[in-house]
Amino acid sequence: MDNNNQPKHPRDLEPLDMSGGENLTDDSLDEHGPNTTYDLRQAALEAMQMYNQAQQTDEADSEDDPQQEIKAMHFDEKMSLIFEIIGSAGVLTLDVKQDVIVGRSDTTDNFSAGLDLTQYGAYQLGLSRKHARIRRNGTQLELEDTGSRNGTFVNEQQLDPHVPYVVRDGDTVRFGNMKVQLRFAKRA
Repeated sequence: MDNNNQPKHPRDLEPLDMSGGENLTDDSLDEHGPNTTYDLRQAALEAMQMYNQAQQTDEADSEDDPQQEIKAMHFDEKMSLIFEIIGSAGVLTLDVKQDVIVGRSDTTDNFSAGLDLTQYGAYQLGLSRKHARIRRNGTQLELEDTGSRNGTFVNEQQLDPHVPYVVRDGDTVRFGNMKVQLRFAKRA
């Protein structure tokens, strides 16, 4: 973190090399034997298909002028955060009045995340139960990875665990392998 203790934004970090990853196919899973009671092979295939579709989504960046950059960072108490889940029809609206845990529910521990992404394949896509935290800090929205196993990325830049980062309207966030587009909207 900087000496001035201001939250970092991933756009200020060095690019992460995402090349060299394996592409999981149905053929590569056939060697692992027959289906189990819970078809883990099928769930993994579906998760990887969703991930591959999300990777193909066009994320063209445009040049930002300073006024647009300030507007893109502004998030106040009269605004809602919209989560558009890429590769799914899922759109969730969240009023950020206090810290919100992003993750998945766990019935064995009787835990439910503030923003529960279980129904969107969270387990299969590598989300932890308490994956990340979202909080409003003044007129900015911060995202913090809570030490998740599979990491949190903003615009494909991995966040350091337990360090708040300022997010902007239009940022793409990846929780494990689940991608979401963040939108800021005024409440009616």
